[in-house]
Amino acid sequence: MTIPTLVGNYQKKVSAVKLKKFYSNYAQALLFSETEHGDISTWNHIEAGSFQDSTRNIPFFTEHLYKYMNPAAICDMSMSGRKCSAKISQLENTRMRVLFQDGSCMGIHVTGNSADAGIGVPGVSFSVLYDINCNSGPNKIGRDQFFFFGKWSIDKNDDINYYPLAPFGDGTIVKKYKNCTRDDLKKVCNKSNKTGCAALIKYDNWEIKDDYPW
Repeated sequence: MTIPTLVGNYQKKVSAVKLKKFYSNYAQALLFSETEHGDISTWNHIEAGSFQDSTRNIPFFTEHLYKYMNPAAICDMSMSGRKCSAKISQLENTRMRVLFQDGSCMGIHVTGNSADAGIGVPGVSFSVLYDINCNSGPNKIGRDQFFFFGKWSIDKNDDINYYPLAPFGDGTIVKKYKNCTRDDLKKVCNKSNKTGCAALIKYDNWEIKDDYPW
C-alpha cells in the first residue's frame, strides 16, 4: 500500500474507535444516572421553549449525564476565558460545549416544540456534534466530526418517553429513516451535511468500510 492509503486507513480506524467509545460512554452514563436519580421518566426534564436558557439546560446535562462521562470542562458558548472555549470553537451552532479527558469534545444544541407526534404535547430534542480531536483538524463532518441525536417527549397520558442518543439517521430515532437499509444510510452520509455518517459506521459494527464516503 502507498503511504497516503496507510495514513487514511489509520485515520479511519481512529475515528471509528473513538466514535464507539463515545457512544458506549454515553450509554453507560445513562445507566449510572438512572441508578442515582431513578428512572429517566422521573427526571425534571427541560421544557420545550427553554432550549436557549443556559441556566437551565447546562445544569440538567451536567447533573444527569456529563459528570458520568469524565469531562475535563463544561462551558456555555457565551463564557469567555474558560479552557474549553478556544479548544472547541469549531463546534458551531451548539449552546453547551464539553471537553473530554482524551482530547475529544462535543457540542450540544437543545431544541423544543409545542407539539410532538401530532398529538399536541411538548417535546424536546437535542443534537450532538462530537469531534474526535477537537480543533486539531480537519474539522469536517464525516471525518472527525459526527452528528448524534436524542429526544424526549410527554405523551397524552403525561408519560415521558425517552429516545436515547443515537447516530443521526438511525432508524431507532428518526422516523424518516425507520427500517433504513445500509444504502439508505450511505445516501444520507453522502449528502452535503453528512448527518447520517455516524449511523452508517454504527450499522457497519463501528467500522469504516472501503465504500464509506471518506
